[in-house]
Amino acid sequence: MARWILAAILVGLVVAAALVRPTAPVGSPPGGRFAFPAAPAAPSWLVSALSRSVQFEDLSGGGTQSLMDLRGRGVLLHFWATWCEPCIAELPLLAELQRRYGGAHFTVVAITEEEPAVVRAFLAGRSLPFLVWSDPGGAMAAFAGDALPFSTMLGPDGEVTGRKVGRFREAEALEVAERLVILARASRTAAAESTPTPDVQRQP
Repeated sequence: MARWILAAILVGLVVAAALVRPTAPVGSPPGGRFAFPAAPAAPSWLVSALSRSVQFEDLSGGGTQSLMDLRGRGVLLHFWATWCEPCIAELPLLAELQRRYGGAHFTVVAITEEEPAVVRAFLAGRSLPFLVWSDPGGAMAAFAGDALPFSTMLGPDGEVTGRKVGRFREAEALEVAERLVILARASRTAAAESTPTPDVQRQP
């Protein structure tokens, strides 16, 4: 019962965020302002709450996944659409980030609200090294403003560390990825250092 109540509360929060968020033109020119964390989108606490509960259809690997599955890594969460020309133009840069930094400390996740069949048709013949998730129900619409492309950066603990409206410049994107990798490495180091070492009893 408690789980159903929590789900109902989260749905209500998504609707509220969608109603109050400011409007912006669809599409955004290259070099949109990089902000930590100011951009027209849901508050960070709502983003973090939603990231713990929403399931996505994984179009790159099959099945369903959630952002909880990526805990421990820095995540560049990228909102896009197949009809968005700036979004498509940015895909090669995102692919380069994944190839250069992807692994145990960092990953790119591209999320679209379009129907899975539409996205699969777009992806046919394209080799993208990062995760592509479908959210046709729009459960994560609160992450982004009304402009695409839009990116949200999540630290290894799932908390929002930054947002970006519009396309990344290459140097800017590299800086973001490197920051997320540093956060993830520091988090793992801290976790390892805080793990108690079992006492080894000496044999007489």
